[in-house]
Amino acid sequence: IGAIAVRLSAHAIRQMAARGISQALVKQAIAQGARSHANKGAWKYVMGKGKNRITVIVSKRTGKVITVTKG
Repeated sequence: IGAIAVRLSAHAIRQMAARGISQALVKQAIAQGARSHANKGAWKYVMGKGKNRITVIVSKRTGKVITVTKG
């Protein structure tokens, strides 16, 4: 997991801070979460269930994390 380089948008950084989500957790979701297509040319990675579910949206074009949600 540590070998994954994650580029974060300013919006993603704000959302992570507001929701108490670490960069390590984002990396884990990308490495181990279920991947599916999201809107507007992005991948969606989902890990966990219920209030502990983490969703990470990553641009297919740039590879940058666009946003992160919890719950």
